[in-house]
Amino acid sequence: MTKLFWMNNQFEEVVIEAIIFFEKKANEVIELLVANFNLDLTDEHPFSLLLTRENNLWTGKIKDGWKYRFHGSSCEFYNEITGQILDVYINKNKHFGALDYYFLYRFIETTKELDYVLSKLKTKENFRKAIKELEKSNFIIDIGVENLPIRVLNYKLINKDN
Repeated sequence: MTKLFWMNNQFEEVVIEAIIFFEKKANEVIELLVANFNLDLTDEHPFSLLLTRENNLWTGKIKDGWKYRFHGSSCEFYNEITGQILDVYINKNKHFGALDYYFLYRFIETTKELDYVLSKLKTKENFRKAIKELEKSNFIIDIGVENLPIRVLNYKLINKDN
C-alpha cells in the first residue's frame, strides 16, 4: 500500500488505503465477469443480460473462485477460496469503485490483505469517524446525479501531494 504521509489522522490514512484496494479489486472482478460473458463495457447497459431473472444468469460462478449475484443496482461477489466479499455498484458511469460504507467495511473485514486496517481502526466507530472526516474534507466526493449518489475517492486530492 502507498503510504499517505500527508494525512493528519491515522484512521483516515488506512481507510483511504482500503478504498484504493477496494477499487482495484472491484475493477478486477468486473473484468473477470466481462471476460466470462464477453460483455462490452462501452454499451449503454453492458450488464442487461445478467440482470434479468428469466435466464438465471443473475447469479453464478466465474474464474478464480468468485461467485456473483446481482441484486438491485449492485453485484455481490464472494470468493469461495478466500471468503472475501465484495459488493460492487453497477452504475451508468461505470465507476465500479463507488462506495457504500456498509459494503466497504464488510470488504475490509473479509480481506486478509487489509487485516492491518482493522487492527489500526480497532472499532467500527473509528471507521465511521474517518469516513465522515474524509467526506468533510472532500477526499470522498459524490459524482452522482439526481438522488443517485455515487461516492468515490477524490484522486485530485490524493495525487496532488504525492
